[in-house]
Amino acid sequence: MSNNDYYNPYQQPGTMQYQQQYQQQNQLPQMIQPQQQGAYQNPYPPFVQPLTPDYSINAYRTYLSKMDSAATLWLIIGILQIVIGLCTVVVFWGFVLIGIGIWNIVQSNSEKKAVKYFRQTSSGITRYIDTQSSGIGALLVNIFLGAWLGIIAAAMDMSARTYGQNNRMAIREVEQNGWK
Repeated sequence: MSNNDYYNPYQQPGTMQYQQQYQQQNQLPQMIQPQQQGAYQNPYPPFVQPLTPDYSINAYRTYLSKMDSAATLWLIIGILQIVIGLCTVVVFWGFVLIGIGIWNIVQSNSEKKAVKYFRQTSSGITRYIDTQSSGIGALLVNIFLGAWLGIIAAAMDMSARTYGQNNRMAIREVEQNGWK
């Protein structure tokens, strides 16, 4: 006879020894253990949201919507700058405002064309996200000139770019699969 054939009251379910033996046999992940001077390490891997087609398509469309909104605001600012520049053409700042207004309209138009292109096809959008300027230069110029509307538009540009960078993997999945 082996030792396992004898009745042992300590190996019955519900006893402390049984619980300890069960925990040793079925090693669960070690609960949070101190590493160095009070620092703790979580034994579980971080939860990563799986990229579903719906999530990816929504991220893609939201990014295009943010780009379109920022481009529209820059167009409005450009028109306002030209109108104000024409009213103040007598002084030097009038010519400067007209030049900046034209620049903003041209940039807004190119952004609108990009949005229109990416609504038709998703090809090349991640490369576009990578080459987009950060908008910090436009923000600094507008802060320097005291243009509060330009500050808002620059913030919208930065928000759109940040959204694109943060959702890059989802947008890339849309690009690779040809979804729209």
